[in-house]
Amino acid sequence: MIGLFKLINFFKNLFNKILSKYRYRNCYVKIISGTGKDQCMKIKNFNRKTNICNIYSNWEVQPDSTSEFTYIKKDSLFQKIIKKLGGHKIG
Repeated sequence: MIGLFKLINFFKNLFNKILSKYRYRNCYVKIISGTGKDQCMKIKNFNRKTNICNIYSNWEVQPDSTSEFTYIKKDSLFQKIIKKLGGHKIG
């Protein structure tokens, strides 16, 4: 029985690593306050170890230490509106 629990935990941990690697891919990051407020960009990839994401293009106003961010999940209403507008850059 202990072997079964170890196997289940192994697959659970593996699944969580895979999920966290792709969690933010093709989602959006939006600056909600501070420098660059209201800019929104599509996420190209996300490094879960450093919590740093790469975006598809440059910010018009470069964020700094005063900038606060939020993530917009896939298939959210906001993301559907962005797709209809035909772009990955809002702001």
